[in-house]
Amino acid sequence: MKDEYIIVLDFLLRGHPNSRKSEPIAQCIGEKFLSLLEVIIKDEMDVKPEERLYIGEKERDKVKYIKGRMKYDELTGFAKKEIEYVLDGVIERDEKRFVDFFNKAK
Repeated sequence: MKDEYIIVLDFLLRGHPNSRKSEPIAQCIGEKFLSLLEVIIKDEMDVKPEERLYIGEKERDKVKYIKGRMKYDELTGFAKKEIEYVLDGVIERDEKRFVDFFNKAK
């Protein structure tokens, strides 16, 4: 089960401050499975919080590769604040799926 699309929570143009590697990183949440992911953005690309990015099997326009899954505690402070707004949007766009999920969970 993999997400085809992710929503950007935070974008670090030069990567993590404590990292030796300086590469553009986006912290994101999967649109369908709500996985927290860290992705490397292609050089010379710019992404914004709440931007929807393709990470499926076909050619990706902005994502170079998926670095890996993350835990909530690994998110930046900004990403932790942004996640609430992003989740509201994800749920609003696919409300029926979430309502069905909670109705069946009883």
